[in-house]
Amino acid sequence: MHISAGLSVKDEVELIGPCIDHLLGIGVDQIFVVDVNSSDGTKDVIATRLSERVRLIEVDDQLSTPFEWQLNDALKVMRDNSTGWLLFLDADEFWLPATGALKDVSALKSADFDVITVNRFNTCLRTDGRNLIPTCTPDLYDELLLFAGQPVEFRERLDENITAWSEGTPMAKVIARVDCIGSISTGGHSMTSPDGRPVREGRAANELIIAHLPFSTEARFRRKVANASRFLRLHAGDSPDPAWQGKGTGWHWRRWAEIQEKGDISLEFQRQIFSTEKIELLRGAGRLKTVAELFETPA
Repeated sequence: MHISAGLSVKDEVELIGPCIDHLLGIGVDQIFVVDVNSSDGTKDVIATRLSERVRLIEVDDQLSTPFEWQLNDALKVMRDNSTGWLLFLDADEFWLPATGALKDVSALKSADFDVITVNRFNTCLRTDGRNLIPTCTPDLYDELLLFAGQPVEFRERLDENITAWSEGTPMAKVIARVDCIGSISTGGHSMTSPDGRPVREGRAANELIIAHLPFSTEARFRRKVANASRFLRLHAGDSPDPAWQGKGTGWHWRRWAEIQEKGDISLEFQRQIFSTEKIELLRGAGRLKTVAELFETPA
């Protein structure tokens, strides 16, 4: 079995190194790092890891041409240079196989599936400092806390500042057989096959999950929101995806851009930090679970 990864990154100097190292550690054979015009030192870190297994593809999200064109070109490079499976992720997403080895996942060894959906969970940023960067191995799965399910009426509670965005459930990601990938959605959440032919879909809920690290430092959060704001202004007319109307994939970036314009971005970041007391309440309610507990939860 051969597994490749399409790793998209923009200005993630803190995470790009750990993310690449983690992918190699769980058994990814080939990594295509798609750098989206980073300017914070990310490319310097990537340069230290380039090898036969790590290849760089550069794209520019600040050109006036539709960004999807460049992503399609990058996808073609990945398809032409891959066999077996190809997974899609961002630098703040850490794929966690139950055994620590991606090739142990039974769905990837099965001939029954062409695309596997992998659930993604937000990490919990803590005031007590026990914030593990999720490059963790199975011996640490009892320590890393992830939000296990968003509250009812999440968007309404979010707008009223009752709930933090971290408490939500982000969209899943996919890993697919290379010869079944015609195109990939914005963010790598779904794919279409060549010529629209049907694909066999499966899940890997009890063997593989993704720990998503949307928040770490306020400086990183501000940088990400500023980048998203510039992108939205330049490319608002590129895609029919409802994200551009603030309703579908990526709606949170438009929301954060508006918060930043109002000068409330620091307060928004502070809402994502959880005290020990709050964590205990969420744990008791089953809203925060360890990685090990998530693997034990019925699919």
